[in-house]
Amino acid sequence: MNKENALDNLILAYPCPLTWESMSGDERERFCNQCSQKVYNISDLTRTEAEALLASNNEGNICVKYFLRADGTIKTSDCTKIIRVVRKKIQLVQKAISMGLAFLFSSVNLSGCAQFCNAYSSHLYKAEEEEITSYLGSPAPNEIRDVFFSVIPNTSAFDMLKANSKQKKLREIVDKTKQVDLDLLEELKQECWKNGELETAFNASVLQNLILVKNPIAVDKESKRLEMEKLRSELLDQVLSNAKKLIQKNDLDKASQMMANFEKVAKNGRSIISNHTTFLPGQERWPIISSWDPAYFVASREQIESALIIMNELIARKVKYRYFKTSDLEMALKIKSLPATDQEAAFTTERKKYKDNWQMAEMGAYAIVIAKYVGYDRNRIPTYEKQPIADFEILEILNSKSSFSNHYASINERKPIKVFYTLRETWNLDFRQDPNWKFNPSDMPKPGTTWILVLDYFHDGVYSTNRGAVGRFAYNPENVTKIKDSIENAKKEFK
Repeated sequence: MNKENALDNLILAYPCPLTWESMSGDERERFCNQCSQKVYNISDLTRTEAEALLASNNEGNICVKYFLRADGTIKTSDCTKIIRVVRKKIQLVQKAISMGLAFLFSSVNLSGCAQFCNAYSSHLYKAEEEEITSYLGSPAPNEIRDVFFSVIPNTSAFDMLKANSKQKKLREIVDKTKQVDLDLLEELKQECWKNGELETAFNASVLQNLILVKNPIAVDKESKRLEMEKLRSELLDQVLSNAKKLIQKNDLDKASQMMANFEKVAKNGRSIISNHTTFLPGQERWPIISSWDPAYFVASREQIESALIIMNELIARKVKYRYFKTSDLEMALKIKSLPATDQEAAFTTERKKYKDNWQMAEMGAYAIVIAKYVGYDRNRIPTYEKQPIADFEILEILNSKSSFSNHYASINERKPIKVFYTLRETWNLDFRQDPNWKFNPSDMPKPGTTWILVLDYFHDGVYSTNRGAVGRFAYNPENVTKIKDSIENAKKEFK
């Protein structure tokens, strides 16, 4: 299971009791009358399409069908037989080499090694024989990856060495079925809790709840959620206590890392937090202003105030604090001091203000030019993915290079440039393209008009604008002032 790969990260939270054949549609997409939603056959999608679909599953609101091989990998339409055979052979050769080295270092005689190699040679020719099983149901939301590896070890030898017997068994079951054994997970949680291993117990509880939330027949969801909150509260107390001790020992870097852990624990299970307003006595839901999407901490007022004191102490001691901001806690305390009926509106207003300010500051961190539109390449037929390529002539350079890294575009001279004139925002791309999208020449600007372009990438002689249409502004005094302010803000925000 790869942390960065949505397909490999798939965990089936709820195996559906219905059959694919009972649903109407084609082999790629069908409709479930029971749930009134689409069900996607990801084994009929390419790997890229399947990953895009699963990557969009932030709320866990999709259903899928897939074929799982005996080695724990999911079949996709572009994983042809020959590729699977080659992959299997590579895996077997790697295992043979690894085990062969083990034989070598354990002084096994040459005849034993020869027998070992002959045995694996016979396996190579059986790589084409695959066992595949069909599964149908609802995947757990994407945030499961945030806790999965903290509970269930990776397959590396080092991680497996640190894991206990229950964690190893959980890993084995996940590899074979893409499902988590909830009974075994409950045993692991209780065992770690009893032994004072609060972090593992809490992460196991978060994982348990993220899976249960998609199971319509689970009967003890609320009790499990409140148990998770009890563990959260105990762990936050432990983290704050450890941070204070580290400051007393003048181990400020570790204290800073401990406060990063406070943030992680306080907002872990964010989709569950967002859907509930009641917690344990003394616990509250605290809004996080600097979050792009609505997000919250769960903690007591005493824990939030204690965290703020510790963070201010670290700042006073000139520790470079790289994690969440004191302004988040200060604003949360301010909003919570308002009447309950006004808090949600205040949260929405402050978050929008932060989002707008950050977005403009982020804009100012790229190469930015004022340019005159000349025309577009009429020999290129634009499609949803192949947007028009426009010609611009640079009139003024407002910001010559990105504040982020050298991977982004830079520009040092006034010259004609080619730019993808993207007619849509590209903040989030969905593999399910709009089938009705058509290029209309009237969507292009009038030749000779002036624009402010926020340039992020340069590839094959063509620039792209930040998030497509978002990084393109009509030239006027108001927008020029706004962009210049954003450049100054970016110098402070991304220095």
